[in-house]
Amino acid sequence: MNAVMGSVDRGFYGVASAVLGTMRLLGQMLSMSIAPTILTAYIGGALIEPPIYPLLIQGMRASNMVFSILCLIGTIASMVRGGSR
Repeated sequence: MNAVMGSVDRGFYGVASAVLGTMRLLGQMLSMSIAPTILTAYIGGALIEPPIYPLLIQGMRASNMVFSILCLIGTIASMVRGGSR
């Protein structure tokens, strides 16, 4: 927030804040669609019962790996952009 708001002219604070809020919401929606998609790929439509636990754990690990990679990409992009003002 600080880096973005610091790079915007004072007259555009409202627009910048709205865009940040929209991007945050889109990120949340995207992550809430990726996680169940990955879990469904591992367990399908099965009920979550003890025999399915190993598949559920594998799906959760895969989901965490995907989100860790996305986080790493975001961190690298932020570092390449440079520090805040």
